[in-house]
Amino acid sequence: MAASYRVGAWSHDLFGCFDDVSTCLSTLICPCIMFGRTAETIGSGNCVICGLSLMLPPLNLVSRMVVRGRIRDSKGIDGSGVNDFLLIVCCPICSLVQEVQECQDMTPCAQSMCRD
Repeated sequence: MAASYRVGAWSHDLFGCFDDVSTCLSTLICPCIMFGRTAETIGSGNCVICGLSLMLPPLNLVSRMVVRGRIRDSKGIDGSGVNDFLLIVCCPICSLVQEVQECQDMTPCAQSMCRD
């Protein structure tokens, strides 16, 4: 399905995981890699370090909130830190897929952004 572009809204719905099945499956199987790539895409740090941060509670929550907030800020998406927190805690994979899809819309080569 094509992403619908609305001002102040996410291009992909929270439960639009299957808009891109390969992204959905990749995020389900390797969330650390997908998070690291997303964080690097928006300039929140190194792919590997951000990916590893996902394995360390409560650093994982803080890093997810920072990245989600930066995506919202960079694209002018409405929302708040409280909303981000609730989505990350209650729907961690769906919210990560949404973030990955949003960043793929930002860069044409988002699949290969981790550098050696």
